[in-house]
Amino acid sequence: MDDKKYLEELKVLPGLIQKHRPDLIIYLAGADPFQEDRLGGFLLTKQGLMERDTYVLGKCFEIGIPTAIVLGGGYTRNIDDIVEIHLNTIRVVHKLLKVDV
Repeated sequence: MDDKKYLEELKVLPGLIQKHRPDLIIYLAGADPFQEDRLGGFLLTKQGLMERDTYVLGKCFEIGIPTAIVLGGGYTRNIDDIVEIHLNTIRVVHKLLKVDV
């Protein structure tokens, strides 16, 4: 599954949120879908993962549901890739919250 397919599949999110009306969303912003991850089996790029975070977190913030973000996964040989992926999640949050860094 590549970036385009993965992001297309996420379009069910608003309907799921509306249907279940959660009081809290726990978002596992995992690095496992990264194309170089040894366990994930997906083909997402770093940009695709950042777009995933922007979409999911943007919807959560737009709807106004408190969201807890958990970073997880990442089984690439290059630990710098995992660090960058997780930092990108934090960058997305900063952008959505308009926090200066």
